Amino acid sequence: MNGRPQQRLKLGKFPSLTVAQARELALFAAAEVAKGIGVRTHQKETRATADRERASTLVKFIEQQYEPWAIANLHTWKTQINRIKLDFATWLEKPMMSIDEPLIEKRRAERKESGTQPVTINRKLQRLHAVLPKAVDRKAISRHPFAGLKPLKCNRTGRTRFLDEEEEKCLREALLAREQEHRRAPTVH
Repeated sequence: MNGRPQQRLKLGKFPSLTVAQARELALFAAAEVAKGIGVRTHQKETRATADRERASTLVKFIEQQYEPWAIANLHTWKTQINRIKLDFATWLEKPMMSIDEPLIEKRRAERKESGTQPVTINRKLQRLHAVLPKAVDRKAISRHPFAGLKPLKCNRTGRTRFLDEEEEKCLREALLAREQEHRRAPTVH
């Protein structure tokens, strides 16, 4: 047909599929082909939809698909998954498709208003950011919601901290001991 060889279509297995049911499915498939609808393409789409529904919420995706991968590939998998579940507890039952850029922006704004430092907000979102490429790969979501987002700007210099008297004393003693050790050691050229 249409210059292409005919292909066989698996409808199901006997005894779970009766002969009458197989005939009905064959007629339906023939009608689809006559309409120009690719039956195999339709089957793939149906399977993809079923996979998306199976892992439709964030918690289901993490437990059914991400966690097995994380166990095999991440040293700190348990900590990462537990932190995601704690940090995004209100998102766990949300459908994966509802996690989008506006939702993430809203979350960042709420955290910032509550006084959370930008570096902390970025670290928590980074954990979720690591999960979502797997969801895209496994067709649970169509595109990565972080694609257009950049991390919040934060102070990269760190916190200025001064030593107390005891710490300064220990540091100076350690530096003197190291310097004396270097003076005693023979120089090799």
